[in-house]
Amino acid sequence: MAEERAGLKYCIYCCEEFVPVKRNQRVCPECRELRKSKKRKFGMYEKPSLNENIAAAKAAGMTYGQYKASLMSESRVKI
Repeated sequence: MAEERAGLKYCIYCCEEFVPVKRNQRVCPECRELRKSKKRKFGMYEKPSLNENIAAAKAAGMTYGQYKASLMSESRVKI
């Protein structure tokens, strides 16, 4: 029984047993593929292109640096 279970690990997401390909692998192949596809599909956020930022800065009557600084100051949370 111990020989059969040697090398098996439990997935941190679905708690199923799997045989790891690498020593430090913690996620089963099914969960890994699902996680990859979700990251690709949804991503963190959509970054506007540099040209879009420059156009928005010109429309606001600012330089690019002033525009980015104003965005950073607006996004900070004040306590």
